[in-house]
Amino acid sequence: MRHLAPVFFLMLTALPVWAEDMFLTAEHAVAEHGPRSVYTLVDFRPSKDFTRLSIPHSLNVPLAALEGMPHLKNRRLILVGTGHSLAEPCETARNLRGQGWRIHILLGGLPAWQDAGGSLTGDPFVLDEYREVSLNTLKADALQIPLALAVVDGLSHKASAVLNTTAVHVFEPRHGESRQEFLHRMDNASMPVCLADANGRFPHRLIRDARQAGLKNFLILRGGMAALSPIFPEPCSPCDERND
Repeated sequence: MRHLAPVFFLMLTALPVWAEDMFLTAEHAVAEHGPRSVYTLVDFRPSKDFTRLSIPHSLNVPLAALEGMPHLKNRRLILVGTGHSLAEPCETARNLRGQGWRIHILLGGLPAWQDAGGSLTGDPFVLDEYREVSLNTLKADALQIPLALAVVDGLSHKASAVLNTTAVHVFEPRHGESRQEFLHRMDNASMPVCLADANGRFPHRLIRDARQAGLKNFLILRGGMAALSPIFPEPCSPCDERND
């Protein structure tokens, strides 16, 4: 990770060996997408969510049903989801790869696909809902792939103490660095980024600021740093109102 100053490295691990070729970036998937693509996109979200928003020409297939569809085994598949809650798609991909399937997972899911300029059909505002993740989801996903937690405002030492058993790397702004500069710098991270403000009351503001800074493949920690308050009861710093 060039030009990034970590507050704490909680666990210095590369991707697990089985995952080195598991995840495809949205930029790669978007570039390959089209009528002659060698990949088939498999959206495993519930059908009602697929109807609301989807990638054109993608298939809607539940993960549990894939093994019973042997005609897909000869294709190169990309699993498409919300971009978080990775345990089930990772387990499915591992199992099917062990049976000779050529299968990948879209890193960052549908939000990352949009960030990379990929086309979508339906209601794009759904993606803002997908970007919000709970602390438990963040910790669980970090068991599958290293993640970066960017503490936009709040107390970064709280995150380091709570997440010290996961592959979450915690970052905060440098001295004198503006929010936009910090978010732009985080775009150089070599892993998905989850943003956290003090209390999580204004996720739309973080999404707006991240987009203005050109940040791609990002999530928002639901509840912000206040989500850690049951363990650390002292209040977080006030939410930054300067960018309104």
